[in-house]
Amino acid sequence: MRLRSMPSMTRSLHHTIVVQRTDDGIAIPVLYISEPTSDGVEQLRVVPGLIEYLTAHRARSMTWMKLRARSLGLIHDYLRQRRQDFERAANATPIAIHRYALVEFTNYIRLGTVQNGEDPTGLHWQPCASPDQVTLLVQALDDYIKWQHQNGFGTKLPAGYETWDGTGESPFSAAETVRRLYAAKYAWEFSLLAHVKRTKGSAPSVPFIGQIERLARPAPVKSAKRFPDRYVIPFLSEPFFKDSGAVDALQRQDVVGRLMSILLAGTGKRQCEPLHFWVNDIQIVDGKPRVFLHHPAFSRVETPDGGSVTRETYLKERCGLKPRYLESTKYKAGWKNIKLSEGTCDRLHWLPIEDISQMFTDLYWEYTSNIRPALMRQRTGRGEDDHPFFFVSAGGARHNDDYEAAGDPYTTSAFRNSWERAFNRFSKRRPEAGLVLSKKAGTTPHGLRHLYGATLAKMGLPGPFIQAAMHHTSPHSHKIYTEATDVEINDWLKNGQANWPRSEWENR
Repeated sequence: MRLRSMPSMTRSLHHTIVVQRTDDGIAIPVLYISEPTSDGVEQLRVVPGLIEYLTAHRARSMTWMKLRARSLGLIHDYLRQRRQDFERAANATPIAIHRYALVEFTNYIRLGTVQNGEDPTGLHWQPCASPDQVTLLVQALDDYIKWQHQNGFGTKLPAGYETWDGTGESPFSAAETVRRLYAAKYAWEFSLLAHVKRTKGSAPSVPFIGQIERLARPAPVKSAKRFPDRYVIPFLSEPFFKDSGAVDALQRQDVVGRLMSILLAGTGKRQCEPLHFWVNDIQIVDGKPRVFLHHPAFSRVETPDGGSVTRETYLKERCGLKPRYLESTKYKAGWKNIKLSEGTCDRLHWLPIEDISQMFTDLYWEYTSNIRPALMRQRTGRGEDDHPFFFVSAGGARHNDDYEAAGDPYTTSAFRNSWERAFNRFSKRRPEAGLVLSKKAGTTPHGLRHLYGATLAKMGLPGPFIQAAMHHTSPHSHKIYTEATDVEINDWLKNGQANWPRSEWENR
């Protein structure tokens, strides 16, 4: 497979990560590990197993991919620096080297390798910023190892292991460990280094995580994470207007950003999901918005000849595009494992708040009748293909080095910038609210999803109903969105104080 480099590179002690494109145009972080040749010359070579793994998971974000590449690169650095020590230990005593190594590796990531100004490992790692980051790195490595096992890689020990007596050249070079992860046998036989197999009676838990000590950490500070409900309608109504006196609709207000924000507030969707909507996914029926969430690739669309094709096929043949979760360009939009009642399609459920649905309906007609058609004419006028995506760019925005022209599919970056500009206007107009833009304060777009789930809970909807409305696959996922805030708990206790019979305790 040929790889084309992109302007993104990270160097470390014995590995380098370069973001490159495959022959299929997929951008992935490619891991190059350094190993000495027989004459002692350091040589970089690619880790092909990681390319296969990331290509198979190409719908995931670049951040997710880079975390996997980094975790493999770090374990390679660690094994190279500690290889001789492990071989000496294996020769001296039949201890479980792999268990010791896993704990030590994790502690080095967590606490760093420098003690009292000295670093005998030569890794020179600084302490990790948080225990959660340690867990993410270790989980990323474990996910890759399990994938290797499930796909038939690494189920055989390297040649020479059966006859190795613990002396001489070990068959376990660091590169071999990373390349084959030969000991990635799930449950009983799993061992990252495999100098010693699991002893009988070991717990068949998650292989890597099961070997790691629990990380002591302070209890997390409880945070509302949801958008302040008293400011939702004002926020959706006011700050997206830029120049109320302008004649041109796009000069007057940020129509696209506002329309998408209203949709998120009314339906509780993740900010990436509306970017997959096609024009016919949103309809107005009896004056009310009716929105359908389709799978970006597998939902079918009718063709003029009366047949049907998948959305993926339609985009490829008619528009020269891909489903957006498969894109690696500026058009990429995430797609989680969403529960759809019909398999590939489901209807969204609007909150029964008249102001929000009416606001969306009014703006929908202006957008679909005038604004979007005008923007798409600019796109086709440039010689570019038409496309069915509902949300389109008004033009003039930049995503890294890529310019967003009028009529291009709307991007995550464009919406994020739109939200930030609107929030800054709103906070200046309402300084008494003391609002700040942060995930912890619930004022990011995802805060609307938390507010949606909390509102359903306050309405008394049972858990299964909330799960269905939020399209969660797990019956437990919605609970994080519906937990009470500190303010709600305090209000409840204050209201209950007057009705609490003190004698219940005083007489005990």
